[in-house]
Amino acid sequence: MTFSEFQATRQRIGAREAEAEGYQVIEPQTEEVLMYEGGLVIEPTRNWPVKPDGAYHLSLERDSYLSDDLAQLEHRLYDWGCRAGNLSAAGTEQKIWTGQSGGWKPLLETLEALERDLEEMPPEKRNTAHFARLELANTIARAREILEALANDEEHNP
Repeated sequence: MTFSEFQATRQRIGAREAEAEGYQVIEPQTEEVLMYEGGLVIEPTRNWPVKPDGAYHLSLERDSYLSDDLAQLEHRLYDWGCRAGNLSAAGTEQKIWTGQSGGWKPLLETLEALERDLEEMPPEKRNTAHFARLELANTIARAREILEALANDEEHNP
Protein backbone atom coordinates (compact mmCIF):
# COMPACT_ATOMS: atom_id res chain seq x y z
CA MET A 1 0.00 0.00 0.00
CA THR A 2 1.39 3.40 -0.94
CA PHE A 3 1.12 6.41 1.33
CA SER A 4 -1.45 7.94 -1.06
CA GLU A 5 -3.51 4.75 -0.94
CA PHE A 6 -3.27 4.83 2.85
CA GLN A 7 -4.52 8.44 2.92
CA ALA A 8 -7.40 7.46 0.66
CA THR A 9 -8.64 5.01 3.32
CA ARG A 10 -9.29 7.90 5.75
CA GLN A 11 -12.85 7.90 7.09
CA ARG A 12 -14.44 10.23 9.61
CA ILE A 13 -16.31 8.04 12.04
CA GLY A 14 -17.98 8.69 15.36
CA ALA A 15 -15.87 8.30 18.48
CA ARG A 16 -18.26 5.68 19.89
CA GLU A 17 -18.03 3.66 16.67
CA ALA A 18 -14.21 3.82 16.91
CA GLU A 19 -14.40 2.60 20.52
CA ALA A 20 -16.64 -0.26 19.40
CA GLU A 21 -13.85 -1.24 16.97
CA GLY A 22 -11.30 -1.29 19.81
CA TYR A 23 -9.84 2.23 19.75
CA GLN A 24 -9.71 4.07 23.07
CA VAL A 25 -10.60 7.73 22.57
CA ILE A 26 -8.21 10.03 24.46
CA GLU A 27 -10.66 12.79 25.42
CA PRO A 28 -14.31 12.09 26.28
CA GLN A 29 -15.34 15.24 24.35
CA THR A 30 -14.04 13.78 21.09
CA GLU A 31 -17.01 13.37 18.76
CA GLU A 32 -15.29 11.83 15.75
CA VAL A 33 -11.95 10.38 14.72
CA LEU A 34 -10.11 9.81 11.46
CA MET A 35 -9.78 6.05 10.95
CA TYR A 36 -7.45 4.51 8.37
CA GLU A 37 -6.71 1.06 6.98
CA GLY A 38 -5.64 -1.33 9.72
CA GLY A 39 -7.78 0.40 12.36
CA LEU A 40 -5.22 3.21 12.72
CA VAL A 41 -6.59 6.48 14.15
CA ILE A 42 -5.84 10.20 14.38
CA GLU A 43 -8.05 12.32 16.66
CA PRO A 44 -9.14 15.85 15.78
CA THR A 45 -8.76 18.05 18.89
CA ARG A 46 -11.37 20.74 18.13
CA ASN A 47 -13.76 19.60 20.91
CA TRP A 48 -11.12 19.04 23.57
CA PRO A 49 -11.74 21.17 26.70
CA VAL A 50 -8.19 22.53 26.82
CA LYS A 51 -6.90 23.63 23.41
CA PRO A 52 -3.69 21.71 22.66
CA ASP A 53 -0.92 22.92 20.37
CA GLY A 54 -2.35 21.21 17.33
CA ALA A 55 -5.59 20.47 15.50
CA TYR A 56 -4.84 16.71 15.45
CA HIS A 57 -3.57 14.19 17.98
CA LEU A 58 -1.77 10.93 17.24
CA SER A 59 -0.86 8.40 19.90
CA LEU A 60 1.61 5.65 19.01
CA GLU A 61 2.57 3.27 21.77
CA ARG A 62 3.95 5.58 24.50
CA ASP A 63 4.41 8.63 22.28
CA SER A 64 1.92 11.41 21.67
CA TYR A 65 2.03 13.89 18.78
CA LEU A 66 0.04 17.10 18.27
CA SER A 67 0.10 19.01 15.00
CA ASP A 68 -1.92 21.19 12.66
CA ASP A 69 -0.26 19.30 9.79
CA LEU A 70 -2.48 16.28 9.18
CA ALA A 71 -0.25 14.94 6.38
CA GLN A 72 2.76 14.92 8.72
CA LEU A 73 0.85 12.87 11.29
CA GLU A 74 -0.47 10.58 8.55
CA HIS A 75 3.11 9.94 7.38
CA ARG A 76 4.13 9.07 10.94
CA LEU A 77 1.09 6.78 11.31
CA TYR A 78 1.71 5.15 7.92
CA ASP A 79 5.38 4.47 8.71
CA TRP A 80 4.47 3.05 12.12
CA GLY A 81 1.67 0.93 10.61
CA CYS A 82 4.07 -0.57 8.07
CA ARG A 83 6.68 -1.36 10.73
CA ALA A 84 4.09 -2.76 13.15
CA GLY A 85 2.59 -5.00 10.49
CA ASN A 86 -0.80 -3.26 10.35
CA LEU A 87 -0.13 -2.31 6.72
CA SER A 88 1.73 -3.99 3.91
CA ALA A 89 4.28 -1.73 2.27
CA ALA A 90 6.15 -4.43 0.36
CA GLY A 91 4.30 -3.61 -2.85
CA THR A 92 5.01 0.07 -2.32
CA GLU A 93 8.69 -0.53 -1.69
CA GLN A 94 8.90 -2.71 -4.78
CA LYS A 95 7.31 0.05 -6.91
CA ILE A 96 9.61 2.71 -5.48
CA TRP A 97 12.91 0.88 -5.94
CA THR A 98 12.46 -1.50 -8.84
CA GLY A 99 13.41 0.32 -11.99
CA GLN A 100 14.04 3.67 -10.32
CA SER A 101 17.31 2.81 -8.56
CA GLY A 102 18.32 -0.33 -10.41
CA GLY A 103 16.43 -2.58 -8.03
CA TRP A 104 16.92 -3.75 -4.48
CA LYS A 105 20.34 -5.39 -4.79
CA PRO A 106 22.25 -2.13 -5.54
CA LEU A 107 20.36 -0.43 -2.71
CA LEU A 108 21.32 -3.19 -0.28
CA GLU A 109 24.96 -2.99 -1.40
CA THR A 110 24.95 0.80 -0.83
CA LEU A 111 23.42 0.40 2.64
CA GLU A 112 25.96 -2.26 3.59
CA ALA A 113 28.83 -0.01 2.42
CA LEU A 114 27.44 2.82 4.55
CA GLU A 115 27.25 0.48 7.54
CA ARG A 116 30.93 -0.45 7.06
CA ASP A 117 31.82 3.27 6.92
CA LEU A 118 30.01 3.86 10.21
CA GLU A 119 31.84 0.94 11.84
CA GLU A 120 35.19 2.42 10.76
CA MET A 121 34.34 5.83 12.25
CA PRO A 122 36.85 7.24 14.79
CA PRO A 123 36.00 6.43 18.45
CA GLU A 124 35.20 10.06 19.34
CA LYS A 125 32.43 10.12 16.75
CA ARG A 126 30.99 6.66 17.43
CA ASN A 127 28.50 7.73 20.10
CA THR A 128 26.94 10.19 17.67
CA ALA A 129 26.77 7.56 14.95
CA HIS A 130 25.47 4.76 17.17
CA PHE A 131 21.79 5.52 16.64
CA ALA A 132 22.29 6.06 12.91
CA ARG A 133 24.01 2.67 12.74
CA LEU A 134 21.13 0.97 14.57
CA GLU A 135 18.58 2.50 12.22
CA LEU A 136 20.72 1.54 9.23
CA ALA A 137 20.92 -2.04 10.49
CA ASN A 138 17.10 -2.11 10.70
CA THR A 139 16.86 -0.72 7.16
CA ILE A 140 19.28 -3.35 5.84
CA ALA A 141 17.32 -6.12 7.56
CA ARG A 142 14.08 -4.83 6.03
CA ALA A 143 15.69 -4.61 2.56
CA ARG A 144 16.83 -8.22 2.90
CA GLU A 145 13.30 -9.29 3.90
CA ILE A 146 11.89 -7.54 0.83
CA LEU A 147 14.48 -9.15 -1.46
CA GLU A 148 13.54 -12.57 -0.08
CA ALA A 149 9.82 -11.84 -0.51
CA LEU A 150 10.39 -10.70 -4.08
CA ALA A 151 12.46 -13.80 -4.84
CA ASN A 152 9.74 -16.04 -3.37
CA ASP A 153 7.08 -14.17 -5.33
CA GLU A 154 9.04 -14.60 -8.58
CA GLU A 155 9.38 -18.35 -7.86
CA HIS A 156 5.63 -18.72 -7.36
CA ASN A 157 4.50 -16.22 -10.04
CA PRO A 158 7.05 -16.33 -12.90
